[in-house]
Amino acid sequence: MVGAVAAMSLLGAEAVAGPADHYSLGLEGLYDDYQEPADGASVRIRSYYGSLTGNYSHDWGKFFGALDGRVSYGTSDYKSISGSATGIPAWELDGRIRGGYSFGNFSPYVGIGTRYYWDEFKGTTTVDSSGQVASGYDRKITQIYIPVGATYVFMPWEGVSVSPNLEYDQLVWGQVSSRLGTIPGLQNVINYQHSGWGLRGSIMAGWSGWGGGTWQAGPFFRYWDISDSDVSTAGAFTGLEPQNSRMQTGVTLRYLW
Repeated sequence: MVGAVAAMSLLGAEAVAGPADHYSLGLEGLYDDYQEPADGASVRIRSYYGSLTGNYSHDWGKFFGALDGRVSYGTSDYKSISGSATGIPAWELDGRIRGGYSFGNFSPYVGIGTRYYWDEFKGTTTVDSSGQVASGYDRKITQIYIPVGATYVFMPWEGVSVSPNLEYDQLVWGQVSSRLGTIPGLQNVINYQHSGWGLRGSIMAGWSGWGGGTWQAGPFFRYWDISDSDVSTAGAFTGLEPQNSRMQTGVTLRYLW
């Protein structure tokens, strides 16, 4: 999400002091491509999501703090050597707290974020090429990461602003809960992730809205590359969460005030 202090100075470029508190609400449409492992898909999950986003920020002169939130819901199409399945419900939540400093139109920031992913694969079966039937199971992923990024704002035309944003995300900790206990003879398995990184960016165009606020719209991407988890054993099952990548691309529309 674009740094809110920079975003709220879209039409004034910080020349005019504004209120200390800023808010935004927005909608996203995005495509998600998950591959496992990252360099050759033995598992591939393609999803379409709709998202609701929100932001609150506060200024202390040139310093700012911000809270970002996103709730995404969609359906996934699964494909692997065990077969395929379509229409799997999936959720993704992302929440962050950030702080930064504005150097004119350039606003770097750092913070801490958490991501939660949940797919509802339970009750679904797949059939491979030999006719072997496999049962699906729910999977829940919780991750904590450090975002480091910056937003730059410029005005190519009067009344119109453009604000590119680029951010690096460092994974700190992750937990993958595979709900295998819903399959007879198996138990739930928990694996921990300790290594991974992400990159995200956007280019937003802004223009005046009602009540002195600002509309923004534009494309974005979010990429994750997560290394192998540790190995965990539950009952007769021993396994890990393999290296995987996730690329999300989409467009967003939001109103800032």
